[in-house]
Amino acid sequence: MRKHWRAIGISLIIVVVVLLRVILPPDSPYSTFEGTRAAAETGDPVGQYHLGLWYAREDLVIKDDAEAIKWFRKSAEQGYLHAQYILGCFYYTGQGVPRSSEQAASWFLKSADQGFFQAQFNLALLYQKGDGVVQNDLEAIKWYRIGADQGNAMAQSNLGVVCALAKGPARDTNDAVLWFEKSAAQGNALPKRNLEKIKSMGQGDAPLDLEIYQGFDLFIPRIKPKPRPNPNLVNDRLLPPRFWFHSKRAEGPTHDSLG
Repeated sequence: MRKHWRAIGISLIIVVVVLLRVILPPDSPYSTFEGTRAAAETGDPVGQYHLGLWYAREDLVIKDDAEAIKWFRKSAEQGYLHAQYILGCFYYTGQGVPRSSEQAASWFLKSADQGFFQAQFNLALLYQKGDGVVQNDLEAIKWYRIGADQGNAMAQSNLGVVCALAKGPARDTNDAVLWFEKSAAQGNALPKRNLEKIKSMGQGDAPLDLEIYQGFDLFIPRIKPKPRPNPNLVNDRLLPPRFWFHSKRAEGPTHDSLG
C-alpha cells in the first residue's frame, strides 16, 4: 500500500529555472511576470512555459495551479520539451489535474523523444515498474542507457538493476556489474551497495534486493525563489530552487549464474 504519492512512486522534479540551467538575465522577456504574460499571450511557447512557472510558485499571491497547467499545456501542445515534461509531472502527482500515470507517460515520451534527460529517466522508470505503460525491461534499458552512456550515475545504477532483475534475454548479470561499477566510481553509495549484493550472491540464494533511484524530486508546493522584501511583488528574477533524490528498493529473481 502506498503511503503517499510524494513519498514513493516516481520522485519528480518540477523545475523552475533548473530546467534551463541558468538564472534568467534581467533583460530576459521572462524575468518579470508582466513581460512573461505579454510574451505568452502572443503564442510564444517558451513564454507560455515560463508563465506557467510563475503561476506554480507558492510564494506569490498569483499562485494558481489551474492557470499554471493551462499555460504549460499550451506550450506543451506546441512541442516545447520542458513544458511537456512538467505537464507529465503534474499528471503523475495529480496536482491540479486528475492523477494519471498514462498521461504522465505520454507527456514524458514526447519530451524524451526530444532528448530531455529527466523525461527519459522517468519514462525508463515507468517502463521498469509497469506504471502507466506495459512493463517492458527492454524499453527501460533503452531509455536508461541514453543517460548511462553520457555518464549519469543515476541512470547507470538503475540500468544495472534492470539488467540484474530482468526476465528473459534482457537479463545480464555481467552488464549489471559493469553499470554498478561505473556508477559507484562516481562516489555514490547506492550502486556500491547493489554491487556488494550482486557479487555476494550464491546459487540458490534468495531473490536480489536491489535499490533504485526514483527520479528527480522537487514537489510543486516547494517551488520557491530567493526571498525578497515585499512578497506581493512579482517583477523579480526567478532563481533555481533546490532539488534532491530519493531511492527505493526493487526486488527481482536471482540470476542463476551468480555464485
